[in-house]
Amino acid sequence: MWVALALATACGNDRDRPAPAPAPPTVAPPRTPTADARPLDATVAEAGGDCPDPHVGLWVGRAFQDGHWNEFRIELRRSGGDLTCFEETRWWDGPEDALRPPACPRGGPAWGVTQLRCEARATADGLEVRTVTILSDRHTCDGPTGGYIHDWFRGPLTGNTWGARNRYQDADGAWVELPATFHRLACAP
Repeated sequence: MWVALALATACGNDRDRPAPAPAPPTVAPPRTPTADARPLDATVAEAGGDCPDPHVGLWVGRAFQDGHWNEFRIELRRSGGDLTCFEETRWWDGPEDALRPPACPRGGPAWGVTQLRCEARATADGLEVRTVTILSDRHTCDGPTGGYIHDWFRGPLTGNTWGARNRYQDADGAWVELPATFHRLACAP
């Protein structure tokens, strides 16, 4: 979900904005890939598939839209009764079957990496995560980066699967909902 850097700069302080009101999707939702970024961590398997805390852990999801991949990695921790949140999104351009990014000329994956602070809260049937601050934005091949549009994931939890929808405003200001099924890969981030 990238637009011109000017849009990100013009957005101001996201913490002062109220959460957007729900609206119907403006585009047909694309297919959500099922491939995970890395294998299931042993802590999830050892817990019999159930982690001690239904929300805490490393959640990874992917979404493809219009020749662009996003891999969302959300770390949730418990602090008292509250959830603390950190997100890293890795993105690359390519066809839908390019489940991995291309390589940089000097080696390594060619992707943009955006690190964000987010807020998380448990809902009656699941989880809601909303990014609030961009901490860093870089490209592994020193390529260009764009203005990251903040994520707002919400949806039901079923064990170690989070059926989230990411709601954001595109460059033209239209609300878009993009499915991004997350899988918990570790019981602790």
